[in-house]
Amino acid sequence: MSLNGASDNEVGTRSLAYYRPITLWLLILIIVAREPRFFTMPRFWCEEASFYFSNACVTGVCGGLFKVFTVQGSFMLCMTLPSTIAARVPLECAPLVTTGFSFLFYVILFAVILYGRSYVWESGYKKILACIMILGVSGLADEVWLNTTNLQIFCGMFCVIMLAENLSEVTRARKWIYRVLLLFCGLSGLYSSVLLPSFFIRWFGDRKRESLVQLAIVAAYTVFQGVVVVVLALTHGIHQDGLGGDRFMLPGLGQGATQVLHWQVLQPMVGAESAMYLIYRFLWGKLGIDSVDSAAAGLVSALAIMAVIALLVLWNRKALQLALASAFVSISLFTLVGSLGGVAGVRYAILPSFILIAMLLNNVHLLTDSTRGVSTRLCGAVCTILLLMSLATGVRNYCKLDMLAGYQEGSPLWREEVRKWRENPATRLRVFPYPGADCTIVIPPQH
Repeated sequence: MSLNGASDNEVGTRSLAYYRPITLWLLILIIVAREPRFFTMPRFWCEEASFYFSNACVTGVCGGLFKVFTVQGSFMLCMTLPSTIAARVPLECAPLVTTGFSFLFYVILFAVILYGRSYVWESGYKKILACIMILGVSGLADEVWLNTTNLQIFCGMFCVIMLAENLSEVTRARKWIYRVLLLFCGLSGLYSSVLLPSFFIRWFGDRKRESLVQLAIVAAYTVFQGVVVVVLALTHGIHQDGLGGDRFMLPGLGQGATQVLHWQVLQPMVGAESAMYLIYRFLWGKLGIDSVDSAAAGLVSALAIMAVIALLVLWNRKALQLALASAFVSISLFTLVGSLGGVAGVRYAILPSFILIAMLLNNVHLLTDSTRGVSTRLCGAVCTILLLMSLATGVRNYCKLDMLAGYQEGSPLWREEVRKWRENPATRLRVFPYPGADCTIVIPPQH
């Protein structure tokens, strides 16, 4: 028996093998088709230019690769590496490096799902659904799309995918690829470090050597990132101009629990507007709660969240489902504490939403399990319905692209910005988002 209580052999994998390259190419086309101008006219997104690229242009390879910016609060290899490479190519082509790096990482996620051997997406159709899940949840915040500034979210997503991977059936070469990618993700922000308890639960459930190796890797980079955070806190303090900037603003119970219920539980399934109606009109209206900051609002929201997670675990009492539940709780708490302005929605809802949908997908098999009782199979039906709702919501979110993330009249076209800079090196180059934050960068004349 496997960690998830099912046969280690994938159902129908060999018969569906030819779908893998076809599906991967279709996914690549879907990524490009969302906004082709990101590839024909690539752009920088905020911090990847204003912090990392501009720094790499001034400090060189070592200074660019190992720079830690205080406001980011951690070491961000997913930003320092591509930004340092971008600083070494012709200036007109620099955004293509960071955009291409993000694109490549998305393709890696899809390839690991399609060609890997997972306990959750063990069959061909589930692999396709898992890939659609990634596209769908990324639509919760268009600003994360194809930039290294928000690539840390997808690094955390890779770690969740590793939690679900059947490590006993991978080749030696693939084990090392997974190890390197896991280390890269761990050195790219704190999302991956927060998942340490989940990797421990996964190892405790299967006691496999490779699970222990991955746990050791996660523990090692968690210690490293912890040291970075402590050093930044001691040298710069935790305040507006120090570590975290506007982060580390823990909301009250009412506001915090309601945010998680709204953004990370209901929104990925029914959409933002329906989620607001269910909470503020239906739930609060029925219970007579008039303030989101009240203890009653927090208590009801917390109980609703715990009920959802508990049911998903009880219906599938396996170590993997418990590890995923632990991941959801850890990431949700982390986003509440570490989100900008103390709001755990928009881009901060992407990873916990992905984990929750993965838990639903992990319970779909209960619907057709003839060894289970009627009540358990009914639970499988509920998970299937919720999964289909979340997929429909995800497709709808993906098909739109917010004005801030896409091109429009007045958008800063990088080649035009570079042309103006070459005419006058004192010119500040504008980068995305536009309109929105006034993000500009300064490039030294000798670059």
